[in-house]
Amino acid sequence: MRYRPPSNRWDEQFEIDYEQNLKDIESDISGAESRVSSAQNNSIKALSDSSAAVQKSNNIQAQVDSLVVGSNTSPAETVQARVDESGNVFTTLKSLLDDKGKKINKLLKKNEWFVSIYEYVDLVVNDDWYFAIQKAIDDTKGTKKAVLIPYGRFGKSKELTPYRYTKLFGIGKDLSELYNLNGSNCDIIKTYKFDTYTGTTITGSTEDAANLDVPIGFEIRDLALDGNFANNTSGYGLRIYGKHYLIDNVIIKRVPDVSFYSEYGNNYIYKAEDTPETFINLEVHESGGENVIFNGPSDISITRLYCGWAGKKYGASKYFAGEKVHSVTFLKGAELGELHAFENEYGYAFRFAGSSTRYHVNLLIGESAHGSLRVDQGASFNASIIRSHSNRSNVNPNVLLNSDLGFLCKGLDIRKYATDGTAPMLQINKENYDIEGVIMGNSSGGSKGNGVVVNSHHGKLDVDIRYLHNDGTTQYYGLITNQTGVFKRNHITARIQGCDNAWYNANKGIGSTYNIAMNFNSANATTGFTGQPKNTHLETWNVHSDNNGEYRSTDYTRLVSNSINLATTNEQTLTFAHYYLYAPTLDQIQTQLVDTTGLTDYEVAYIKVVSADATNVTVKIKLKTASATTGQWASLRVGIR
Repeated sequence: MRYRPPSNRWDEQFEIDYEQNLKDIESDISGAESRVSSAQNNSIKALSDSSAAVQKSNNIQAQVDSLVVGSNTSPAETVQARVDESGNVFTTLKSLLDDKGKKINKLLKKNEWFVSIYEYVDLVVNDDWYFAIQKAIDDTKGTKKAVLIPYGRFGKSKELTPYRYTKLFGIGKDLSELYNLNGSNCDIIKTYKFDTYTGTTITGSTEDAANLDVPIGFEIRDLALDGNFANNTSGYGLRIYGKHYLIDNVIIKRVPDVSFYSEYGNNYIYKAEDTPETFINLEVHESGGENVIFNGPSDISITRLYCGWAGKKYGASKYFAGEKVHSVTFLKGAELGELHAFENEYGYAFRFAGSSTRYHVNLLIGESAHGSLRVDQGASFNASIIRSHSNRSNVNPNVLLNSDLGFLCKGLDIRKYATDGTAPMLQINKENYDIEGVIMGNSSGGSKGNGVVVNSHHGKLDVDIRYLHNDGTTQYYGLITNQTGVFKRNHITARIQGCDNAWYNANKGIGSTYNIAMNFNSANATTGFTGQPKNTHLETWNVHSDNNGEYRSTDYTRLVSNSINLATTNEQTLTFAHYYLYAPTLDQIQTQLVDTTGLTDYEVAYIKVVSADATNVTVKIKLKTASATTGQWASLRVGIR
């Protein structure tokens, strides 16, 4: 208390003290009342909080009881905090947090190498993903990060532009697809500055400062590219100027113009030794023009091309003046794995050209086209296996060789169906070839057309030729040789069977070697040999044919047994079948009397060949002195060379 004790003095000072004490007492009472009220409020709040805590504890316990079997044995810590979103229960709260951290770090690591186009979905307008995809490509420029095309079809209105080291990845060519929207009339993808670089040869390395815009090292994987040619009139599929790129597991389809076009000059890379080589694994279907035009880079690996249905919008090539659309055209050399082209209504399945270009092919398959393989001047071609069948053309051979830089194939397999066109199956117009294989018509009813036509020199051919028939008005042959004046120094081995006309030698040769076996049946009006005979002094023929059991040969001798009567001096005339392929000239025929009797009492006046036609030889014989022993006969040996 602040008041003063009462004084014994009843004076003025006392009254003053009294009044002051009274005020102090009133103030103390008011403060006490305030403190009591505050304490009461705090007590009420504490009771309320305590009640809420009890209720929350009860709720948590109920949840714990529902999550944990045998909750009476669970630890005292809140089990709810140790349960993740999948219902997995961790032994401690820390172990759960550690697991969360590992998952977050793993996810961050996964996302370090790519950018999804979904991150740019705000740029999509009216289902046009061009701006979103191109922005993703632009943002990854120089980073070597990949742009991810997720599952789905993504339409676009403009051509996409990849740069050096751009990585454009889908998740599978049957799952991720880019397509041109209606009326876009543009390329699907065209590399950076293509229009600037195309047709040029860059000086120096692509790593030089002046050449850093040259696209190299980019990759396109696991994607489908659709040109939507039903709703567009122009546009390429994938148009590339570059080197050291990778196209893998990509399909291009329904492009109004050329589906895949590549080009590269003669510049080189010497500062980027870790840059991988160019690699292509590509499928192409339904192109308006050519499926593939490959114009570089040279000497790279194309492991697989699978191309069908070229020329779906036009038949005359827009790229090669005066030519039809060929499914696949190569203009620069390459190492080729498996090539398969089919269904071309206008031109060849494959055309190989260029200037001093070299091609090596493991397996080439051409079918259902107007010719399977054409090799132009300037191309050197080495193939392990070539398979050709279903040639629709009456003009383009299945395989046409027009280059003198060398053609080598030890596994040629050409098949002709009864409904195929009448064009030759193999036509060789240039020298330096070495070919082994099978030329097979349809054994049931036969096929129309010539088998092998050789118009060149300096070559080696070893083939089986089967089942080629006439069409009623035109004569076709299994083998045709010597149609040009340069035909020389060829070595041809052929086994010809079941052809209406086996072999036609058009003109006199000047130095080739033939090893030919023929099987035909003259009773069915088939012919073994037609045409000009060999050049006696410059050619070697080893030819024989089986014809109803008869044996015909060239460069052979035969014995006309017991044909000369030794007991008469009268002139004897012998006419006998020579079994030669054609009518030999008289200077080709040599004769010799063969006597095994041991007689010595006769003398020959003359033996002379007087005539020879396509079938028979006539020989006249006269003895100057006859043998005194009657009944003795000698034989006549006839040699034809």
